[in-house]
Amino acid sequence: MNLINCPVCGSKTKKAGHTLFCKCGWSKSLNKNTEMIIQKNIAKNIFIAGLAVMLFAMYLGHWGSASLKIAPLKISQWTGNLNNHSFTQLTDICTRLKKYDCVEKAHVSFFKSSGKLEILEQLGDFQLRRNKLNEADKTYNQYFTHKGNSVKAAYNYARILEKAGKTDAALSYYKYALEARPGTIQVTVMRSYIDLLVKSGQRSKAKQELLKLKPLLNRVGSLVKQEYNRWNKQVITHGS
Repeated sequence: MNLINCPVCGSKTKKAGHTLFCKCGWSKSLNKNTEMIIQKNIAKNIFIAGLAVMLFAMYLGHWGSASLKIAPLKISQWTGNLNNHSFTQLTDICTRLKKYDCVEKAHVSFFKSSGKLEILEQLGDFQLRRNKLNEADKTYNQYFTHKGNSVKAAYNYARILEKAGKTDAALSYYKYALEARPGTIQVTVMRSYIDLLVKSGQRSKAKQELLKLKPLLNRVGSLVKQEYNRWNKQVITHGS
């Protein structure tokens, strides 16, 4: 093959093996297979570079001004290396940007790596506030399976179970929440408990629960006494 002028600078090319090259840096393989491989690699690299630019643009659009802060936090999440500080930072950013699925995933990841039950409780509460009842049901079930003992979690779980029509299970968690604080009238919990007992036709049991509270009435304010009287009337009305 005759040597040709370089298409870039016009200088005479030189030959080394199966390759033409020029002092300006231009080169060309004389082997057609090699040339095809080079062209495919060039096209592949251009595609990868374009894809990377597109993904980076999407990433910036998704996270905005938080892009630089969120990157190491997400890496920690994906690798199971979240700690209390990075977990708080991650959930704060996701909450601020209203990326609530991100908040939930952060809780799931941190619980898996830390085993902290309070993270499950927080997740269940968050899902309940988002009205994701099925997800919250599973989360609280997991929480209590792992021997969680939060009164608030028990009350929230009872509410979810009640909405799902699981009356017996709901009543057991209402009762658990009430018995966790003996000598105290938890008005909100007791109201839900008495209401469900009455709705499910368990008036005699509701009456027994109210009798247990009677000795405590001397230590509570007028609003609690009014609520107690309302419960009594409710039991009597539904029983007549």
